[in-house]
Amino acid sequence: LGMVTFGVFQIGLGILIIYDQWINTREECEENAGTTEACLPFNIPLRVGTGVIYARYAAVILVLATQTDVLSSIQTMLLLKSTSSEGWDKIIGEEGSGDNRSISGRLWIVRILIPNMLKLIQAIVILFTSFIIIIQSETIVDLLKDFTAVLVISHADNLMFYLAVHGYFGNPLKQKAIEVQAVHWEIDTNGENDDNTDSGTPPAAGDTFCGKLKRRLNLRVCILGMLSMIMIGGVTFVVQGQYSGRWVRSRYPRCYVNTPRLIGDGYCHYDHSPHNTEACGFDGGDC
Repeated sequence: LGMVTFGVFQIGLGILIIYDQWINTREECEENAGTTEACLPFNIPLRVGTGVIYARYAAVILVLATQTDVLSSIQTMLLLKSTSSEGWDKIIGEEGSGDNRSISGRLWIVRILIPNMLKLIQAIVILFTSFIIIIQSETIVDLLKDFTAVLVISHADNLMFYLAVHGYFGNPLKQKAIEVQAVHWEIDTNGENDDNTDSGTPPAAGDTFCGKLKRRLNLRVCILGMLSMIMIGGVTFVVQGQYSGRWVRSRYPRCYVNTPRLIGDGYCHYDHSPHNTEACGFDGGDC
């Protein structure tokens, strides 16, 4: 069920969205070949309103707040390393398997490494898809509509798990889902880690284990900060290009005007020469 959800709904639809945007950009480039217009990456609009800019940054914050798969997958692989002694085999319901080196190596790859690597890839695809939607939306409605669709795709695994818990895929999957739901692993950052076998909490290994957890949590903060800088920086780069006229010059390389920010602003500047000319796309399509 997890592989079907990953392959069909999450990574599959995410890649299809990116491919569709790439096809649209390529078709536009082919249509503009031999004309005075050039194509822009991912059909970035020449200008957008102040409200759309605000919605873009709000969407970035929502993406980073809701798309936690990048952080959780990396943290899981680091905390449940195959060489660790914190009871990773106990957490996945295979207690004792970690004692056999040959068995534990294969089990760790199949049950921890591969699932979390796929989870990480899916999260990166969804983040990139969300970024494309954010920078190419021209209205707030389009932005929220497309962003909501991607948000639903990214949470398809949670939806499938909910359906499994409630027996929509049969009793065997229901029992397995309930067993997974009953496992609780608490990260103690205050140096107190209780050995709770019922909850699946790994046994504490003194200050060394707590120190490892604190380093992992600091790594999560660094990763979140890096993702924030990349996405906010990318949106800022696009917005700055729209207001400085950089995208206008890129789209209309033969349009020589002193005020490129007026092109594509939603108003026809017929009295501003040469805005309303073929070289400037007839004021960016406004005339």
